[in-house]
Amino acid sequence: MKDNFFHLGLVFISLLIPLIAQSQCTGSAGQDRIICRGTTVTLTAIGGVAYSWDTGFQTQSIDVSPQETTDYIVQITCSVGNTIADTVTVFVNPLPIINLGNDKQICIGDSTTITANNGMNFLWSNTSTTNKITVSPAATTEYWVLITDINNCQNSDTIQIVVNSLPIVQASPDQSICPYDSTILTASSGAAQYLWSTGETTSVITVNPLYTSIYTVTVTDLNGCRNSDTAVITVKSQPVADFAFTEDCVYNPIHFSNLSSPNGSSIIERKWLFDDGTYSTLENPEHFFEMGGVHNTTLIVVTSNGCQDTVTKSSQVFPQPNARFTSSIDSTCQNPAIVEFTDMSSDAIQWNWSFGNSQTSILQNPQTIYNSAGDYNVSLIVVSDKNCTDTTSKLIKIFQKPTVNFIADHTEGCEPFKVNFLNQSVNYDTCFWYMDNQIIPSKENVNYVFEGEGSYNITLKVQNQHCSNTYTKQNYITVYLKPTSSFTFTPDSVCGYPYTLSMVDQSVNAINWNWNFANGDSSTIQSPNVTYDSAGVFNIRQIVYSGHLCSDTTTKIFKILQNPVVDFNSDHTIGCEPLNVRFTNQSQYSDFYHWELDNHTYTDTNIDYSFYGEGLYTIYLRAKNKNGCIRDTTKEFYITVLNTPQPDFTWVQNLDPIPHGDVFFTNTTSYGNKYYWDFGDSTFSETESPSHKYDEYGILNVMLVAYDTLTQCSDTLITSVEVEYYDGLFVPNAFVPEHNYGDASLFLPKGKHLMTYSIKIFNNLGNLLWQSDEINNSNPATGWDGIYKGKPMPPGVYFWKIDAVFENGEKWKGQINEKGKYQTFGTLTLIR
Repeated sequence: MKDNFFHLGLVFISLLIPLIAQSQCTGSAGQDRIICRGTTVTLTAIGGVAYSWDTGFQTQSIDVSPQETTDYIVQITCSVGNTIADTVTVFVNPLPIINLGNDKQICIGDSTTITANNGMNFLWSNTSTTNKITVSPAATTEYWVLITDINNCQNSDTIQIVVNSLPIVQASPDQSICPYDSTILTASSGAAQYLWSTGETTSVITVNPLYTSIYTVTVTDLNGCRNSDTAVITVKSQPVADFAFTEDCVYNPIHFSNLSSPNGSSIIERKWLFDDGTYSTLENPEHFFEMGGVHNTTLIVVTSNGCQDTVTKSSQVFPQPNARFTSSIDSTCQNPAIVEFTDMSSDAIQWNWSFGNSQTSILQNPQTIYNSAGDYNVSLIVVSDKNCTDTTSKLIKIFQKPTVNFIADHTEGCEPFKVNFLNQSVNYDTCFWYMDNQIIPSKENVNYVFEGEGSYNITLKVQNQHCSNTYTKQNYITVYLKPTSSFTFTPDSVCGYPYTLSMVDQSVNAINWNWNFANGDSSTIQSPNVTYDSAGVFNIRQIVYSGHLCSDTTTKIFKILQNPVVDFNSDHTIGCEPLNVRFTNQSQYSDFYHWELDNHTYTDTNIDYSFYGEGLYTIYLRAKNKNGCIRDTTKEFYITVLNTPQPDFTWVQNLDPIPHGDVFFTNTTSYGNKYYWDFGDSTFSETESPSHKYDEYGILNVMLVAYDTLTQCSDTLITSVEVEYYDGLFVPNAFVPEHNYGDASLFLPKGKHLMTYSIKIFNNLGNLLWQSDEINNSNPATGWDGIYKGKPMPPGVYFWKIDAVFENGEKWKGQINEKGKYQTFGTLTLIR
């Protein structure tokens, strides 16, 4: 018989169980076992024929996996029928504790150390057997470790090393610059931090190296990963600008010599900048400065490598003396003439004069004599202490004086006395005559009329461009007193004839009178009368005489004006409103017109007028000619206007349940009793307020003609009517077969302009009960009567599905449901 043990720690206490005296039964639960937590061990009892474990199993062997040390008891039945109990203990050792920590992140190319503790033996997923490993994965990787403790128990843990890619960085491309230039470097990354080899921490920096340099930028992203790139800035060679120059007077050329050095390259461009705002691109230019003093000149040279240099130098330009003088005479009509010259020059030490008359002088203030008329060019050249010169000149004019003389064609006569004066002067351009206290400008001869009695002095002044001369003849012209003709009559003009006109003489200094009345009559009476018997324009002339056979004449106009003859007619005198009437003016001897009709006025010769109101209208015409003569005429109740029907109507379209082209017209015409309708689709009606069914859609022009059979007046109205019923399909939701409810007795959708059409009816089990694809005149032709296989279907809800395409090629979208969406299927209710 096996001993039973109680276990405490690693100390075993054994108690001897007395043997049962009656019989011998040997059996055992087996040896105690030691396992690691989480593993399974098989317990096997021996020495019996039947077994009963306290776990409930009746087998010889059982598998157990206790989480802590546990005793297992088995009842063993021997072959002799006796039963004994035995206990086996399974000791459970805990697993070693392992924790590799949280997952880690590294940057690609970096390494990290993973440490495992609390073990005696270690096995890593990379086959390493140390308690810590250093790894540098190229991509995100999981690492695990299996540790074994002193009890040979094992445990494992896993850690993920997340490998972050390096930020992409690209510095600016390599560049070449000239010395003292700057350039911008840009790191294109979008990183969190930047660090340049210059110490700057922005993505964009400006550099100006004096020699070829390498610039490095390191960027760091949000994961802490870094990457770098470089840019090489090459500094090119610099040319050296230099030049030499001469010095001279103002307006003399200053010569510039280019002495620049290309310094390892070649000079491809030169630009000279002068301080007077001009420039040159020649290699060795010359330049004229217009002002003396110090002048700055800048030379810019550019070499083939794109670099340039600039130098500025100052040159001395000697000022010129300023040549100026005045003369005692600039121009004169005296001949000979003495002219004195006064020097007004500045900075001059020498003077050289030329007077234009073959005479010269070196005096500062000389004089000369001009003996004949002409233009003399006087020039002065002055010299400064720097031997700079200046020249000035002016023109001295000695003018020729004109010769003056004149004669008259008559020297005595009656006033107004007209005299022609002949100018006999020589060498002149213009002249002025002085006579009768007046100045008369003229080029040569002059005609003058003397109005007053007496003797007159005549003076002529002639002049050319520069000189003048004068001659006077005393009491050269004698003028005798003249009578003054004058008369009046009133009025100046009259309309119509015969007419007697009275003359009133108002002449002065007259002793005889002679009248001519331009109608064949004449008179010598001082204030006569004359009678005119016809229309016309008459020039009445009076001639009066005084002593010395002097006379005067006056003519005045008297007009006998023609009166207008006024009349008109019209193309209509009676008609329907609006009555359009053409009034034709038949007046004579007239130019202006004034019409009055229907509270309107017009001034046209002929007029067209539309009368709109019923009634009798009086027409008034006044005619006026250009002479101011006026006549008028009035025709009472000349025009009769009858009422015209005023066609008007309203219309409404039947849209229930869908448009079917039914339009109802309501006639609202005034003054009409007979009507004619044109519905715009080649159909017509004479009904007062008709209804019409259209077989087409769109906007149609409907015409209504209204008549008044009594007056025979009519008018027409055309109105656009929009028919909206086409391209539609309406599906009812219920029908009542076997009852006389009209359209509701048959389930028949209604539509228009269908090209194809298919309908199917189903019960609630999905069985097809009826279908049709028949259409007639583009409308569904056949409906369901509620019969299936010859038997009436019971009342209830059924289902329909329709596919339809209209004649314009558009597919029927379906009927709108209660949610406002289109659907090509729905329900119908069969009612019995």
